[in-house]
Amino acid sequence: MECKYCGYEVEEGAKFCPHCGNAVDTKVKKPSVRKVTETINSLTGEEGPIEIHFKDLFTEIFKRHTRKEMEDLFICGTEKTTPSERSMIAEWPKPWLHTRVFICLLAMTVLLFILLRILQNALAVPSLLFVAGLLIPFSLMIFFWECNVPRNISFFECLVMFFLGGICASVLDTILEKTLFFDPARLPILFNVLAALFQVIPVIAVTLLFVSMIKPKYLLNGLCIGACVGAGFGMLLLAGRLYWYDLNFSSGTIYYDAVMAGHFVDYALMAMNMLNCGAMIGAGLTSAMEEKPFTWAALASPKFLAFAILAFLFTALHYVGTYALDIRVIRYILLVVMVVVVLIQISAGLKQCVRISGAAWEQMSAEAEETEEEA
Repeated sequence: MECKYCGYEVEEGAKFCPHCGNAVDTKVKKPSVRKVTETINSLTGEEGPIEIHFKDLFTEIFKRHTRKEMEDLFICGTEKTTPSERSMIAEWPKPWLHTRVFICLLAMTVLLFILLRILQNALAVPSLLFVAGLLIPFSLMIFFWECNVPRNISFFECLVMFFLGGICASVLDTILEKTLFFDPARLPILFNVLAALFQVIPVIAVTLLFVSMIKPKYLLNGLCIGACVGAGFGMLLLAGRLYWYDLNFSSGTIYYDAVMAGHFVDYALMAMNMLNCGAMIGAGLTSAMEEKPFTWAALASPKFLAFAILAFLFTALHYVGTYALDIRVIRYILLVVMVVVVLIQISAGLKQCVRISGAAWEQMSAEAEETEEEA
């Protein structure tokens, strides 16, 4: 039996740990959430306690930031501005830029809605659908970019992965959907399961493409790459569904606008599901690579397969629960669970940064000692 505080092996029947002095819990515990989170953490390749500083993700949001702080974010990712492994600040990220982008996109959406409904300018429809599609996926993409502690992926690369990667995933999704040979209305559950599969496969393929091009070393890099691809794909799904609904049911009434707002929430949750799936897949892939260049063997690694299967299951449950069984609350439960999984991956990514940064310092110290001995 192990002490839950220090991990020291304690003899059966002992009431206190001889190593740390804490009381030993002798009660037999059933499998709990902690066991599940520890299993997810082990799949990332990192060990030790899971530290999730959820509060840190919001501490900088309500503070004022200077233009220089914003510029410092946007210039990262180049050869000259990427920090060395020794100088990485491996602490919980404190993102804030994504909220400014969200507020800006929200203001644009409101103004375009006024242009369309109050000023009766029908030319605003394409712009409104596009900006509304960007509102949540693009803001969350920037959130994941800010969480990339190594600062070795540029904003331009994120834009390429978001737009080009999203379109490539959408093309692959459409090709796969053309292979359906039955009426979706007759087999709704099977159709939604296949729809989930047809969306996860393109995200895996496109994420794999960008991982092979960028050659990431860190788990947080993979998280960012996958999130960019998933967000771009989710943006196209969101904007496309809004366009389809507007094309078929547009009436210009207040009732229509209220229903449209409800559908926007549905489609936004779908986009967020796709983004989180992409993040999990990207993190799982880089974890399977084990800080080495990509090889096809990584796709057979349990670390990658576990997160890819998780992404498919989350997406399938989202579609089946929402559209086939009409259990709408399942969307919110799945979203919370997916966020927890992603936070665990961020925690594991930070541990990796600490480990690599510490190894870089040790190497520098060893080289300095060798230089002194030679002198």
